[in-house]
Amino acid sequence: MALQPVEATLIAASVGAVASTSAVLLTHLLARGRDRRHKVWDRRMDTYAEVVRLRQEMGRVRLEVLETKRAPSRPIDPDHDSRMFGLTQAQLKMFGSEKIKDLDLLSSMGFNKWMEALGAWRAMNQGGPITPETQHKLDMQWQVVEALARACVDFDRLLITAIEDEADFKKTRWWEPKWKKLRRGVKARLERARPEPQQPQELP
Repeated sequence: MALQPVEATLIAASVGAVASTSAVLLTHLLARGRDRRHKVWDRRMDTYAEVVRLRQEMGRVRLEVLETKRAPSRPIDPDHDSRMFGLTQAQLKMFGSEKIKDLDLLSSMGFNKWMEALGAWRAMNQGGPITPETQHKLDMQWQVVEALARACVDFDRLLITAIEDEADFKKTRWWEPKWKKLRRGVKARLERARPEPQQPQELP
């Protein structure tokens, strides 16, 4: 049965409306997804910045202790209390990559070990009169404190370098490496397919 002109017009209009609506919905969903990824990335970078700042504060405290052989003259993070540290750790769990979380854990464990060694050295230093034997033990324990401080520097460097690498990755658009690789592949195929120049033949 052939469609009447009016029916054909209505069907065409309905199909067009459905297609238009689908396109609008798809565009909306893509835009929401893009906005969400951008917000998550911004939160991740803000969290990373706080992690780096905190590691720098810890580094300053370690350096002060190594130079003076005394307890820190100020809190590790004078501008923020322990609740802010806990908030940063919670945000890192939510927004941080697995690599950064693992390196942050390694850095935290290293700092805790350093604090334990420093506490043991201080306890030995306050135990009474210093004898040659006691001095030897103090010197050995201080070497442990220095070795753990060097390890903390290495752990912090690994963490900060990994954070910088993630930040640099965002600056490069995702399609640029693929486009360069594709362009190189096409150029190579064209060069292989290029005919060899023919030598002019001598006339008989």
